[in-house]
Amino acid sequence: MEERTYRLNGTRTKSVAVAVLGSLFGLFILDMFLFEPIPNGTLLINMIIVVLLSAGIGVLVYFLHKDRFLKLCEDGIDHISGKNVTHYSFEDFLGTNVIKHSTNGVYTGTTRYVKLHVPGTENRNIQINCSALKPDQFDEMIAYLSKNEFEQAEKTEAVANYFDTEKLFEIPKQTIISKNISSAVTVNIIIAVAAVILELLFITTLKDTILTMIIVCLITALIVGAVIAIRVKLFNKFRDQVPEKITLDNYTLAVDGRTFPSERTIKVVMTPPSYDTKDRVLLITTNDKSVASYNFARLKKTDEAMSYPDYPSLYNNIKLWCLQRNISFMASLN
Repeated sequence: MEERTYRLNGTRTKSVAVAVLGSLFGLFILDMFLFEPIPNGTLLINMIIVVLLSAGIGVLVYFLHKDRFLKLCEDGIDHISGKNVTHYSFEDFLGTNVIKHSTNGVYTGTTRYVKLHVPGTENRNIQINCSALKPDQFDEMIAYLSKNEFEQAEKTEAVANYFDTEKLFEIPKQTIISKNISSAVTVNIIIAVAAVILELLFITTLKDTILTMIIVCLITALIVGAVIAIRVKLFNKFRDQVPEKITLDNYTLAVDGRTFPSERTIKVVMTPPSYDTKDRVLLITTNDKSVASYNFARLKKTDEAMSYPDYPSLYNNIKLWCLQRNISFMASLN
């Protein structure tokens, strides 16, 4: 395996620059509003002190900064933090933990961790923050970890001949669509009702200015109409992407009659079965760079019929099919 290195933090130069500029701004604000320099010459002195303190903080960060990497090599994973190197075998890889953050319902960011078992201990595990990696870099790294994890496993005769018998997965497309359309219609009705209440509020408060009331009501109606139209368009796209039948054999992955021979398939991306923060998708890239997209809806633990119930088995079968044929398989963790 070719060694691959993934940087987990910024460079020393970037860290120092951020520290100096951030402290310069913060100290300047504190100096202006907390210490309130008077126009008798102390302003210049205060600014010199602010610059010197910021420079000092930059020097401190320079010496405290440690470059952090995850390095994948033939015999496992190296976690490098400055001069300290901790080695983990591929068997120590326990998966990922991806957390989406929001404030008052507004998405604010995603934190991505790799979970590892600490060597020489019985039950101690750690999480390494990999949020500095771009989403596609994180997916690529996990794909290599998963592949090596598979390659370390014993390849029994049963596994080697697993696809001699065709594997068939029949997806209840109509059930999934009907369940999700009910949810989508409910949300659209809530949006429409909220819009009507908002319109009535505008009519009540702006009744003395007829022209303003009409303009505001029209703008509100257009915005709500656009939101509902976009939601309908997205649902129609989702409906078209839900497959009905998937088959796997030694040579071909087929979805609703469209075949993807192993020699023409270069990459497969799937959402892990346990993820409930995004739709479960299957993306198949062929050697002509075309990408086929399929959707199995989002996992709802309160109503599993809204997604494909046997999706975990499908995920494991497609992953095994790809790894045995040296096709890049990546978990969609974005």
